[in-house]
Amino acid sequence: MKRLFLGVVLTIIIVSPIHAQSTLALQEKCAEGAKKFFSDSEKVIPFVSQNKELGYWYDEYGFGNTDYIPHYNRKFDKCFMLIKTTYNHTWESRSKKIRAKREDQSYSSAQGLFNVFEGTQVGEYDALTDGIPFALKISRCYVGNKTCKSLEEFEAMIKPYMEE
Repeated sequence: MKRLFLGVVLTIIIVSPIHAQSTLALQEKCAEGAKKFFSDSEKVIPFVSQNKELGYWYDEYGFGNTDYIPHYNRKFDKCFMLIKTTYNHTWESRSKKIRAKREDQSYSSAQGLFNVFEGTQVGEYDALTDGIPFALKISRCYVGNKTCKSLEEFEAMIKPYMEE
């Protein structure tokens, strides 16, 4: 019995670093894949600036901030990427490509969850404040085939994808 126990313990000790190394390699592959997906895929366009800029950016229609988080999920054995963008603009200025008046600007927040290597969108949160006072209007909120009604619900629904 002691030999069996000792054998199991030694196996765990030997296999753990190998598993950690393989997970690290998968995380690195996921990060590289997410970077390529962000720059090459047309599916990210609703969540990014016209030039697919990261960090703070501006154009003549408004200004915003974009970032993405790649994550290899061991449980699902998949690579996910969450894109987050905030944008101050007016819908008219954006759609008609005219300069926005400061007093008419609105704030929008969008997040997109993607399966990087399958090239599919898993979820989306899109909300806009319209005018003053800023009243939040959620235009889309879903993960998989489930809908949500708030940013908090969206974040709770994407948690299993972005953890593990």
